[in-house]
Parts: sequence; structure tokens; C-alpha cells
Amino acid sequence: MDRHLPYQPNLAFTDDNGKLIILHNSGFYSCCSIRLRKIINWYNEYKKLPIVDSSKQWGMYKDKEEDISLKFFTPSDILDKEYTTYIDFSKDIIEDQFSSYSKINFNDVSFFIKKYYTPSKEVKTIEKELVNKYHIDTNKTIAVCYRGTDKKREVNIPSYQEMFDKIKTIQHKYPNHKLLVQSDEQEFIDASKIEFPNLIHFQESRKVSSNHRAVQFYFPQGEKVHHAQVFLAIMQILSKCDRVILNSGNVGMWICLFRNSTKGVSQYLKPKLSPTNKDLWV
Repeated sequence: MDRHLPYQPNLAFTDDNGKLIILHNSGFYSCCSIRLRKIINWYNEYKKLPIVDSSKQWGMYKDKEEDISLKFFTPSDILDKEYTTYIDFSKDIIEDQFSSYSKINFNDVSFFIKKYYTPSKEVKTIEKELVNKYHIDTNKTIAVCYRGTDKKREVNIPSYQEMFDKIKTIQHKYPNHKLLVQSDEQEFIDASKIEFPNLIHFQESRKVSSNHRAVQFYFPQGEKVHHAQVFLAIMQILSKCDRVILNSGNVGMWICLFRNSTKGVSQYLKPKLSPTNKDLWV
């Protein structure tokens, strides 16, 4: 199978052994989103939790055919959930990432995040190392996640100035908080350093120019899994920060899913075909 399959959200089936096989193969958090959707759908249909095979997923992050989900997540064999009622994540995972994350039913979804998306030991180790290296106190940190590069093809993303204005507004309310900035777009990091000289940013996070494809296409051979683990560890840190500023997309949505809330989150939400040029933060 081509490891760089185009977006195909319906590719999943149950094999003869009753295992849920997920075939969707795209960006990291796109894989996470479709996987979560299929797990919840399977639970609703069969009224029990599935055993999941993701060996066909995350193709651009691996050098050979294998299920690398275990390098990212440690599924819990202890957690179980008796079927009681239909779980309605939302109508369409494609729209989820481009709508207000406050609409997510975190009470119902949180179990599935703990069950299937608890970070692996390797990811937790990287997270701890980053927190110690950069002296991050998540309780006193404003985190910014700017998903740039090719995301503008799918959704309106804020201008740098719009992000800077929102950061300054939050900083005014929390003057003693440190500023942590994460982005896949090198120009945004460079501009942010000029605007906010004392910011923290992770040197370990790979970045590309704004006119490039998504950053994962440029991970070196033999290092793809590690860079994906670093990316996941960084998202874990961002999700735990007191205040979070982000734009819409799977990355932003998963920060909220890991956070299990949108409390303290400012999301830039402007539909692609919006009839107005007015900025919208939710």
C-alpha cells in the first residue's frame, strides 16, 4: 500500500478476528482524528471496545510497514467501558477540526483518549526532558500554537499580526506568565522572536518555510519516528499550559482533546468561505 495515500476518511474495516483495521493514512493528527472516529463508531455499533490495528497508518513517519502507533501511544488494557449509551463525538470529523472545539463532548470522549491515546513511555520521557531543559512551569505559561505552511489551503489562518495582538491581550491579563511559541513555520518563529524577545521555543521542533508542504514531508530517513515523538511531546506540554492560543485544524483540536477542555483556550475560527473579514476568536 502507498504510504502517502490521499485523504480517505472511510478506509476502515473489521477483519475476520473482530479487529478494527484503520487504513486512513495522512498527517499525524489527521490519523489520530480518523482513528478516534472509527473507534467510537465501532463502539457504538458493537457495544464494546475494539482491538485496533493501525499498521496502515502514519505511513510518512515510518521507513517500513509496521504498526508504529505503540511508539506514540500506550493503549490501556485496564480501562474498560461498558456500553450504556450512544457516543456522539460529532457529525463529521472533517468539520470538527474547523469548528469551535467547545462543541466537543469531552465527558464522553475523554475515556477514549485515555484508553487509546495515552502517550508512550518514550514520549513522556521526551516531554519531561523538554520541560526541564526550558524550565517550563505550565501553570504560569501562555502557549501559542501556530499551524502554518500548507494549512492555509484548508482553512483561514490568522495573520502574524492577528496572533501577536491576541498574545498581547492575554499577556496583559497574565503579566507574570512566560510565553511559549510553537509553529511548523520558520517565518512565524522568526517574527515572534522580534516581537517577543523573551519567548520560549523548542529548538528540537523541525520547521519549514511558509511556502512548503507540511513539515513531516521533510523528516530525515531513520529519524521520522523520533521527530513525530518530539512533536507529540510538545503538544502534550502545550495542552497543559494555563492559557493556549491556537488556530483551527487537527493540531489545535488535539491540544484541546489532550487538555480535556477548552477552558483557557483562545481559538482562531474563521470559515474558509466566511462572508466577512472580521476576525473571530472563540
